Amino acid sequence: MNCERANELMVLELYGEAGAADAAELKSHLAACAACRQAAEATRAALEEFRRELAPQPSREAVERILEAAQPRPGILELLRRLRPALLQAAAVVVIALGISFTIKFWPQRPAVPTPTAVASATEASPDSDSAWSANIESVVERIRLAKAGAGFDASLDYRIASLHDTLTSSGSDW
Repeated sequence: MNCERANELMVLELYGEAGAADAAELKSHLAACAACRQAAEATRAALEEFRRELAPQPSREAVERILEAAQPRPGILELLRRLRPALLQAAAVVVIALGISFTIKFWPQRPAVPTPTAVASATEASPDSDSAWSANIESVVERIRLAKAGAGFDASLDYRIASLHDTLTSSGSDW
């Protein structure tokens, strides 16, 4: 084999395209020829250097991001463990708010009904103070109207209104 044919086979071998017979023939020529052996080594070294230069090298930031992404992330249970105090506080606030809203909504409402002392004071007013008497009667009539309009109107309230009416009419006033 001559050196020119050896150069052709070196190129084929470096790219992995040489057959088994050609590789054996090149190996025997390189063992005998020092110039071709030196050229083959220089070509291999240059090709390896070229491949290293072409290989992309990640930046330092990219490596740090990859390493950070590889760190295990906390699972849902760990996240819930961390958020437990805040979740408990939020749940307590919701429970308290619901309790207050239901208490306000369903608290039994009592209509404004005059007490017997208010009726007695209205009947004991002196006849000289007609304006005070009229104001008391108007106040009582307004309370009765509100009581009838209220949601809690029942038989006991009806009885109270009737007794108040009887007390006022027995005192001689005319509504």
